[in-house]
Amino acid sequence: MQLDRPRDLSAEPAVLSSVVDVSGELSVDIAALRDAAGTADGLAAGMSGGLSAEPAQVAVPRWATVDAAGAATETVRHHLLTASADLAATARQIVAAILDYEAADERAAIRLRSAA
Repeated sequence: MQLDRPRDLSAEPAVLSSVVDVSGELSVDIAALRDAAGTADGLAAGMSGGLSAEPAQVAVPRWATVDAAGAATETVRHHLLTASADLAATARQIVAAILDYEAADERAAIRLRSAA
């Protein structure tokens, strides 16, 4: 299994670069949030996709180290699958927040139009 090397995000602007101006209005960069959700979801899929297939069993002597290596492998596999599921859940939460923000923005626009 080979995963693509993750992007170095340290040089990129903060994804959650929301701005509150003097009037108290909140501005959210929806495109950046969508990109972040897509990146997180893609990374989660890559993590879990490579772990879904069981490796071929290799005939080896039954040494204690073989059993220990097998147990360590299963522990790592479990943790990677858990991290992948958590990352996918985070991506879904970002999308849900985007939808909530857009709905709130639309309701505010309707209120402003009806008040005018």
